[in-house]
Amino acid sequence: MGWLGDLTPDGKINVLAMSEVGWNECDIPSKAVPVLPVSESLWGKFLINNDPSDDPRRGGLPPGHLPLNSFIGYPLRLEGKNIWNACPG
Repeated sequence: MGWLGDLTPDGKINVLAMSEVGWNECDIPSKAVPVLPVSESLWGKFLINNDPSDDPRRGGLPPGHLPLNSFIGYPLRLEGKNIWNACPG
């Protein structure tokens, strides 16, 4: 599963798109787009993590989210400014 998102002015991840597998297998009750608090130290940074549940920088998962066994995230930039983060799965 994977997603693409941007950062809201109040520092939360706004998920703009998610893979069909992610939506089909997750158990987020309303299937509303999750908005999570994010650490400024992670947003806009390339990140690979093989144990995200034990990473002190994690921002958390919404109720009903599938467990994460690994994670990769990378910024998409335009003119030097991070506009989106992509997390393919």
